[in-house]
Amino acid sequence: MNTEKLDWRRLEKALTVEAETGFNNIQGKQYLFNDFLSISLSNPPEILPKFFVRKCQETSRQFARYSEMNLEERQDLIGKTREFLAELKSVCEAAERAVKKNEERIKEEPNQAKVNSTPISTIASSSPTFSSNSYLDRELTYIKGVGPRNR
Repeated sequence: MNTEKLDWRRLEKALTVEAETGFNNIQGKQYLFNDFLSISLSNPPEILPKFFVRKCQETSRQFARYSEMNLEERQDLIGKTREFLAELKSVCEAAERAVKKNEERIKEEPNQAKVNSTPISTIASSSPTFSSNSYLDRELTYIKGVGPRNR
């Protein structure tokens, strides 16, 4: 699923149907419930922060063991997964908006990326103001405009 978005609707529907049918690991069109969740969460979108990638993979491993769990453990896992998916969906949408906004900014200002990528050392060495370390070595009180009013 790295290059695809998670199918939120199918994931939420799978959780709902599994709960409504008594947490019996129902057979879907292609997979058992637990296999579908395990596969879907095993390779999350690359856009996610590492914490969420690890959490997806951890949840995927838990669903791989779903058939070994008792009823209470299954209910708990599905409840926690519902909460996690809601948070994950929100994070994915925010990340996608940020990427889109950044792409639009780059299209509007193609030279902006070059300006922002100039190392500060290059700017400092080419600027007469910063080329001398005199400002860096002085106390703030002795710098014109910063120190006491009588200076």
